[in-house]
Amino acid sequence: MKKLTYLFLTVLLLVGINFQPIRAQGVYVKDETGDLTTEEVDELNQLANDFSDTNGVTFMAIITNEVGDSIEDYARNYFAENKPSDDGAILVVDLGNMEYVTLTFGTTADKITE
Repeated sequence: MKKLTYLFLTVLLLVGINFQPIRAQGVYVKDETGDLTTEEVDELNQLANDFSDTNGVTFMAIITNEVGDSIEDYARNYFAENKPSDDGAILVVDLGNMEYVTLTFGTTADKITE
C-alpha cells in the first residue's frame, strides 16, 4: 500500500502546484477496495484536507478495483453523484486496470495556471 500512498502524494503534489487558491469546498477520500487500513485512509484524508485548505479546492479521491468501460466516465459520474459543490477535482485510482485519472469540474479548471 506504500506505492498507492506515494502515487496519491505525487498526484496531489503535481496537481497542487498548478492550482491558484479559491475557497475550499470540502474533501473526500474513499477506498472501495478495502485494501487500506483505517489509519491509511485517515492519513490520506488528512493529506487531502491539507491540500484542499492550501489550494482552496474541493478534492475527492476514489480507490477502486473496477471502473467499467471508462475511468473518465466513472470519475465524472462519481463526482456528479457525490459532489459537495459544482467546483472541484477528483482522482480515481483503478487498481484492477492499473490506471488513474484526475479531472477538474466547474471553475476549478479555470484556476489552473500554466
